[in-house]
Amino acid sequence: MAMINCPECGKEISDKAKACIHCGCPINEESNETKDNGQRILTVIEDKKASAKKKLFISTILSLVGSVLIVSAMIMMLFNATDNSVDFDFLDSDAGAFLLVVFFLLPFVFTLLLYLAKKNTKRKIMCVISVIACVVGTCFLLWFNSLNSAALCFAPVFYSPMALFIVSALLNIIGTKEYSSNDEQK
Repeated sequence: MAMINCPECGKEISDKAKACIHCGCPINEESNETKDNGQRILTVIEDKKASAKKKLFISTILSLVGSVLIVSAMIMMLFNATDNSVDFDFLDSDAGAFLLVVFFLLPFVFTLLLYLAKKNTKRKIMCVISVIACVVGTCFLLWFNSLNSAALCFAPVFYSPMALFIVSALLNIIGTKEYSSNDEQK
């Protein structure tokens, strides 16, 4: 038998008592109802948290697929360009190609870091950075595709990652917002 404080008078009473022996305040009915409501609230919060985590996981997978698609298309285009159709001299070097690969992996890396973030502040910062990386990657693809006529034959390979990056960015925003609202409800 544990001792609890009466919610009305604050004196110690048994947790099994139906009413306070000092003031007559009903104990178990109210506390059981409060416990049930509290448990339901915690269950709803955990469900929302799982939903937010699922959205961030899907966003991570989408950004990975988009990054892999665009990196493989760029590598294929760069190494198969025989007519010098690629007008960027820095891409001919190993360092330039490596930087391009790293650049298009950034949306995935930042989205993964967002997925793995534990604290609300870090999650918000990583959300902003991952959304910026997705938008910049999409803009660069549009710019590169407009400058390079050889890229037009790869248009589906270019536009698919752009769509994946945009959906990933939207899921990052939605998932982070849900996480933030769940943390505030606790």
